[in-house]
Amino acid sequence: MANPINSVSFTPDSDGTIICTSTYSVQQVGTSADWGSSDPGAVMVVTRNSDSAVLHTGPFQPCTRTRMSQTYRTSFSVAASDGAITVALNGSGGIVGTSINFWDIDLTVELIKR
Repeated sequence: MANPINSVSFTPDSDGTIICTSTYSVQQVGTSADWGSSDPGAVMVVTRNSDSAVLHTGPFQPCTRTRMSQTYRTSFSVAASDGAITVALNGSGGIVGTSINFWDIDLTVELIKR
């Protein structure tokens, strides 16, 4: 599941650090063995809109088995010279024959200027 589940695009007006926070619920379905052999999770990715270059990839965060709300928080350095960027929450993991359902997704990106 490489496509963004949710994303925010903006153009930073100065160099700085972005604090990216997402809350969501997740469940993997479609197998007889709950969660299968490869735990699903999420990854935060920052891309430059002009050429789709990946500027940053956050750490993989596995989903807990409780099916309660998950929180993913990370930070990245950004440069105004990159122009418009997109911060995306991407799903990752799971096994063949399954689907990973994300819902109640909220993605917030805050810029702290240098």
